[in-house]
Amino acid sequence: DGLFSRAIAYLTEVQVRCSQIYYLPPRGLWADMNQLYAYVESCGQHLRHVKNKELITASKESVEDAYKRALLFYLCRPESLRRGESQQVYNALETGINYTSLSKSEVGKEYTTSFAINLASDAPPSNQRFLNPLVGQHIRVLNIEALVQRINEELAKRPRFDPPLLNSDQLTRATLERLAVNWSTGASRSMARSFKNQRIVVEVGLKDIHTRIHYLINKNTKLQQKAGVQPDLKLELQAIPVDPKKYAGYISHPLFSEEADLSADLWRKVEGGYTFTEGSVTAIKEKDDAPSQPPKKVQKQTWKLINASTQ
Repeated sequence: DGLFSRAIAYLTEVQVRCSQIYYLPPRGLWADMNQLYAYVESCGQHLRHVKNKELITASKESVEDAYKRALLFYLCRPESLRRGESQQVYNALETGINYTSLSKSEVGKEYTTSFAINLASDAPPSNQRFLNPLVGQHIRVLNIEALVQRINEELAKRPRFDPPLLNSDQLTRATLERLAVNWSTGASRSMARSFKNQRIVVEVGLKDIHTRIHYLINKNTKLQQKAGVQPDLKLELQAIPVDPKKYAGYISHPLFSEEADLSADLWRKVEGGYTFTEGSVTAIKEKDDAPSQPPKKVQKQTWKLINASTQ
C-alpha cells in the first residue's frame, strides 16, 4: 500500500513541477494514476493508512488520500498560480483532503460541487453532472462541498487586505479566493461537458486548410503527413508544430515575381494602414506606367587654388 501511495504522490509532484514551468504533464500520467488507484481499490486496500515520512503535517496516508490529493491539485488550475503558490497549495492539500469524499456515482443523486473521474481512461477529472449521470464500474465522484465551505469560513475570518508573509506556508487570502472560485459550482460549469466520439482535425494556416479541402474533394490524393501529428491522438492541434518554420508563411501575403510590380506596391501600402481611394489607385498606376526619366547630369565643377597669404 505504501508503494502505491508514494507512486501516486510522485506522479502528482510531476504535475507540480510542470505547473511551475508552465509545461504540460507527460502523456499517460493520468492513465497511470487511475490504474494504480483502481487496482488498489479492487483489492479493498485503498482506505488503509500507512506511515509516510515524506508528509509535512500528517504522519499516515492511504492510497485514496494520495489520489484525492492529485485530483484536487489538478482541479485548482495550478497553471493560474504562481510558482511558490503551487507548492504551498500542494502542501496544504494534505489536510484539505479530509474535507472531501470519493465514491461511486449513483443514479438520481444530486451533486453540487462534485467532479467525475473515469478510472478506465487517461483523462483528468471533469464535471459531468450537467449531462446524464454517469454510472459505471469505472466512474468515481469526488465531492468537495465541505472543503469549499471550510475555505469560505476561513475567508470570513481573514481581514480583507491580507498581506503575504515572507517564508510562510500559510495560504494568502488571494490564493484562497482563487481556490474557492476554481472549486465552486460556477467553475465546474465551464469544464468539459461532452465526450469526444469522433476524430477532430484542426488545420492552422491557409496552406494547410487548402490542402485539407483539396484532399476532401479528391479522395484519391494522398494527404501528406504533417509534423507534430500523432495518428493515435483524438485531437490534433498544430499551433505549436515540431518544426517551428513549417507554418512560418501561413499569413495570406501575396507572392510577387518582380519587386516593382504594381500590386506589390499597393499591398505594402495597405499593410502599413494606408486607405485607398479610386483616385489614389489611378495615381499610383499612372506613376507606374509613366516612362522613367533619366537622371540629371551633375555639372562639372572646377576648383581654383588661391594663396590667401598674398591677398
